[in-house]
Formats: sequence, structure tokens, C-alpha cells
Amino acid sequence: MNTSNEKSFLQTTQQLAGQESINTTRLINLRSSQADISNHPVDKTWVIPKANKRSYLQQRIGVQSLKMWHTFKSVPQPIELILQDATVIPIIAGNWTEETLANYLTSVLVADGITVRYDPYQLLFTFCPEISVSRNGSANPYLGLSAEEDSTTNQSSFPPILLRGPQCINIWTNFTMNNIPVSQYLACVPIHASYGNYIYFTNFDNSESTLCLESDITNIRVILKDERDVLLDYPPELTWEIVLAMISTIPEGFAPLEA
Repeated sequence: MNTSNEKSFLQTTQQLAGQESINTTRLINLRSSQADISNHPVDKTWVIPKANKRSYLQQRIGVQSLKMWHTFKSVPQPIELILQDATVIPIIAGNWTEETLANYLTSVLVADGITVRYDPYQLLFTFCPEISVSRNGSANPYLGLSAEEDSTTNQSSFPPILLRGPQCINIWTNFTMNNIPVSQYLACVPIHASYGNYIYFTNFDNSESTLCLESDITNIRVILKDERDVLLDYPPELTWEIVLAMISTIPEGFAPLEA
């Protein structure tokens, strides 16, 4: 097979797979402060002009960058530890670590003579002497304790991973993406920055983009959630920014007429 035939065969194969690129990448820089519609600090919509005059083209979309502050608390809402004798220990919302929470509980339970420690090698809280906890306490999962039944124990039942806070940012849009199953899920950005620092994610590999099934995009809605599908807790006074890379492709099984 000669070079021209090989090139023609490759283009035909890419076209049938819906992945034939027209070598045009459009970068869309979306700043939260410039959104046209704001439903939530991390749920924004922008109106954008048409990408091109060829309405038959589809877009492959990828996240090139995401920039925002890490303000996601490990305990996003106030919780309570309830003992079986009806003692209620309030825990305010904040970025608690295992050590700071253990020290706080020890200070509160000093009258009962209970000391709370965190074992980083077994990933468990230890209680000395044992503690009797009610299943009604909203703090139980954060301490690795059962929320299904009352318990008297001297250590956690499972690692208190909820105290680590969100570990990634799931990016959802108003696009129908060619995922399995088809959904509006676009990408996942891992959180490597510590609490209070700046998250700066970049990815210039367009091969990780996903085909969008809509052919005409005039507005973009971006929703940022954690791994439990909950909207991220982000102050409205702080801004964030996301850059989307859009690569125009010819739809699957479609061949435009050429003069």
C-alpha cells in the first residue's frame, strides 16, 4: 500500500470512529467571576459564541487546567458525638485532623477519665478506657464508629477516612459526553494541595479528551463536586478558573460534501 492510500485509509478509519480531527483546538477560559449565571459558588454557566460555521462538527472536550483555593473542610458541617448516657459532645465545622480531633475529645472527656489517641500505623482511634457511643451521633463515621448500632469499644471499627476531606474534584457539565454510560461527567482532578493552599492542575494531553454528543455548543455549565457527589463548599468571595480544550471532529459515519 503506497503512502497516499495509507493516509486515505487512516483518515477514513478515524472518520468512522468519530475521531477525525480538523487540527483546530479552541481554548475556553472560564472564570467564576465572569459567569453569566451563578447557581452556587461552584455551579456556574457561561454563554459563549459559536465555535465555527460548520454546524455538523462535534467537539472533543478535555480539561486543560483548573485553578482554585483548597477550602474544603474535613468536617463541612457541625456534628455531634453522643454517648450512651446522653452526653452530647459538639464538634464544630472545620479542617480537623485525626490528632486535633483526638486532643479535643480528650479535653472534653477529661471528667470521665477517657483519653483519645490516634494510631497512624493502624489508622484507628483508641479510647482508654473504652467508650460507650450511641448510634445517633453524627460524628460516628468521622471517628470510624458504627452509625447502625450502639457500641462500647476501645478503638475504631474502621479507618476514619472521612476526616481526610475531599480527595478529588469531579467536574460535571451540561454536555452529553460519550461515556459509558452516557452522562454529563467530564473529568476528575486529584487534590494534592493541602488545606488553605492553591490547587493548580494542568493537563496538556488532548488524547484524554472525551467526545461531546452535542454539535452546537452555545453555553457551558460547570459543576464541581467531591467524590460523594456533593457540591464543594467554596466561599463565594473566592474565584476559580477552568480552561477547556475543544477539538473539532467529524461525527461518526459522516462525510461532508466537497466541491
